[in-house]
Amino acid sequence: MLLFYDTKNNIIKDKEQFDKENTRNIKACVSIISSEKQSFKISLTFGIDNKKFWEKDINISDIQKGKKINILIRNDALYWEKSPETNPYIIFREDDDFVYFIETCSDYFDVNFCPRIQLYRTKSDNQFLIKTNLLTLYNDPINPIITTKTFHEIIHEYDKDYLPEVRSYRKKLRENTEPRTSLSYMEVQLDILYQLVFLLLQENKILYNKALELIPNLDDFKNILERTYITTIKSLPDCLNEVIENKSKIRNIQKEYYVYKNHDKSNT
Repeated sequence: MLLFYDTKNNIIKDKEQFDKENTRNIKACVSIISSEKQSFKISLTFGIDNKKFWEKDINISDIQKGKKINILIRNDALYWEKSPETNPYIIFREDDDFVYFIETCSDYFDVNFCPRIQLYRTKSDNQFLIKTNLLTLYNDPINPIITTKTFHEIIHEYDKDYLPEVRSYRKKLRENTEPRTSLSYMEVQLDILYQLVFLLLQENKILYNKALELIPNLDDFKNILERTYITTIKSLPDCLNEVIENKSKIRNIQKEYYVYKNHDKSNT
């Protein structure tokens, strides 16, 4: 059975209303294509003319039980000036880093900035859950369920072993390993490694000469690095304390995250 969840009044049955809607660059259509409701068609349209640029028939057997699939309009989520019919980067796969970015940015931008459709097949039976943040047209056999719950909360109602907490730990993990916050202690490690490498090269003339053959201006590179090492403005003990503090914090978050993640896998 196909269950269509509507959290922001995005799902409509009125084709005339769908056609006239001109504030959405990308819209979707979902229609049942089998009497048993075991397969359906998803199509995506673009622009005021509702020009179709992507279509896919999906059977419930196409997705394993307990799996969540995302359909993402990748390029047009970021660059509206590029028409999807000439650059249709549609992603159809399980959660990944890009999905995390999409979910994160949708918290801060209009939903059309991150257009996506989420699909989930329950573990226990043939329930098939769909949630979309696109304006979506549907046909008669579908009965949308109005809710304010997140998709993770909805899934948990059907599969009790599904852990919505994984998302919060994953988000916490990403935030604390985001390059802008981790760059400083990564730089310390790189600078120390550079110094050790040059020390080893100076102690081994054969390796040093081979390095010069590979990088003729190696000495210039070494001199520039020596003038710009982080240790020229921060003491080595302070640098090491920063590395210990940050890496320990991240390892603790990762430890919590993988406990939940492994538990979720063991129940699939």
